[in-house]
Formats: sequence, C-alpha cells, structure tokens
Amino acid sequence: MLDFETKKQNNIRLEEAAIIKDFYTVKTINSHEDDLIEQKFLAKIEEMCDPAIADVINRHSFSQKDAWDKLANYVALMYVRTPLFRQIFLETYEQFSSQMADGLIENEEFYNAMMKDLKEQ
Repeated sequence: MLDFETKKQNNIRLEEAAIIKDFYTVKTINSHEDDLIEQKFLAKIEEMCDPAIADVINRHSFSQKDAWDKLANYVALMYVRTPLFRQIFLETYEQFSSQMADGLIENEEFYNAMMKDLKEQ
C-alpha cells in the first residue's frame, strides 16, 4: 500500500487494502451519518435486481421479461451511490436552493408564482 500523503509504502493484509469506510453512508444536510437511506431504500432496489443478476451469472441470459430494465437501473444506482456523486449532488442542491432563496427575496413575481405552485401541489 502507498500512503499518498507520506509517499511511504507498507505491506498490509488484503482485508485492509483498498477500503473506504462508510462508502455507502449518506451524510444528511446536518452532516450526520445516516444509513437509513442505504438500508431502507437503496437496498430494496438492489433486492429487486437479484433474480436478474443471478440469471446473468448462472444462465448467461435473462429469463425475466424486464431483466434488462432492472439491470440498467441497478448499474445506474451503483454509479450514483458513490461519495463523489453524492458530493456533486449535495453541492448542486445547495447552490440551487441558495439561488432560489435569493430569487424569492428579490423578485416578488417569482415569489408569488412559487407560492401559487406550492399551494396547488
């Protein structure tokens, strides 16, 4: 293993190599670590894909009609669950919400339109 900061090499056990702790942990806006999203929501989506993944591994084909859609969603989910994507999403959300707040304060017409939309929803 190479420590990027110190540039020092170490021999370590395989179980200790290439590990990112809490890789799937979602940090909430208040910066609290929370696995509720991981365990209650994302895990259920993964479970729906289990039969399709088993078909690919065992039969090298799809026996379910919607297997391709499930696998495509699974791959997309794996991509968006990375810390980098979550950071990009959080920063985008924070920037958007800040701009929206500024727009609501500065533009009475925009404010009224937003409030009307919220009321209708």
